[in-house]
Amino acid sequence: SLAEITADKKIHIPTFQRGVVWTKNHRKEFIETVKMGDPFGVILVYQDPRDKHFDLIDGLQRLSALRAYINNPLEFIDENDRFIDEKKVIGIFKKKYELKGMPIPSDVKLQKEVKVFLKKLITEMKKEKKTKPAIDVLQQACDLIGVDKTVFDVLKLFSEFYDDFCNSLQLDPGIKIWAITYTGDRDRLPSVFETLNTSSVALTKYEVFSSQWPSTQVVVNDEELVEKKREKMVKAQY
Repeated sequence: SLAEITADKKIHIPTFQRGVVWTKNHRKEFIETVKMGDPFGVILVYQDPRDKHFDLIDGLQRLSALRAYINNPLEFIDENDRFIDEKKVIGIFKKKYELKGMPIPSDVKLQKEVKVFLKKLITEMKKEKKTKPAIDVLQQACDLIGVDKTVFDVLKLFSEFYDDFCNSLQLDPGIKIWAITYTGDRDRLPSVFETLNTSSVALTKYEVFSSQWPSTQVVVNDEELVEKKREKMVKAQY
């Protein structure tokens, strides 16, 4: 489970491991994958018979990203995070204009207002490095929204949004992470690590595009190019 795999002293990092090389975007995208419940590969470990701890052979980048997120999930979040329910935030601002008897702005203007609000709110939360109960951030939120804290309808909507937002930051400690245990000779671990991390043939940009847009059709009028592609496909069948 996630709780077991990130427990202190459960997994050791061998000296032959490289450092953390994933960029902030790599880590953010990986955490999004985990939160969405999509598969994210396996880790390879070796159980030391001397003290029963595990040496991590493959999966350092993923494990370090998980540990970093658990320690401070706010560092992975910005106003564009896909797990923020913007519809609820838009509802807050619509209610504000409604209560003030003002015309509701266009969707584009509302969207900009929501982004500014979320950016300022998350920035303030990051300064604290932790989430607080909704009651503790209400005054700050009201100032950012532009309403008095006695406006119950707006406060209720904000509390609902904020509680959902804080809950979305949490990773289920029971998430299962598939692990393979290497049972070979301990002295071969560095060479196993080297083999796993030897550069292979990377995907071309066209293959990447193909995986991103599987239903997209492209019309090609170059007969020579079409014929070459057809020949390649026929050879692939055999």
